[in-house]
Amino acid sequence: MSEQFNIDLPSRFQFTETEQSKKDVELEDYLNKLTVQLDEMFKRLFNRVSEPISWSIHTLINDATPSVEGGRFFLTGGTTTVTDFDDGIEGQIITVMAAHALTITDGTNIFLNGSANFTMAATDTLTLVCKADNKWYEIGRSDNT
Repeated sequence: MSEQFNIDLPSRFQFTETEQSKKDVELEDYLNKLTVQLDEMFKRLFNRVSEPISWSIHTLINDATPSVEGGRFFLTGGTTTVTDFDDGIEGQIITVMAAHALTITDGTNIFLNGSANFTMAATDTLTLVCKADNKWYEIGRSDNT
């Protein structure tokens, strides 16, 4: 059995039934908008991180800055020189396996052993890690030619 309490509210908090209904609708609308905004914020902050990394081998697009979102292993998709990898997240480790001859450029966004470009031949591999600065750092390679 529930008890009812009668509380005398100050007049600024006393509304007619119609006014209260309107206030309830305004509050519900505000909370719905807030929920949508929070959902978007959490998606932007955590969605990519919370998605599992795929262990299948993906093919990179033939582009200077191919996306590595959600992946770990990648085959090259063409011969375009690579200057950066898009959509990496802090701590992500990628291995690029050359299916084509191409160059990975050392410098602004990718930091390679010896501070020199890596001209990959088919079957070579390069392993990189993405740091918080969104730059890629070499942690290993194989020259299989």
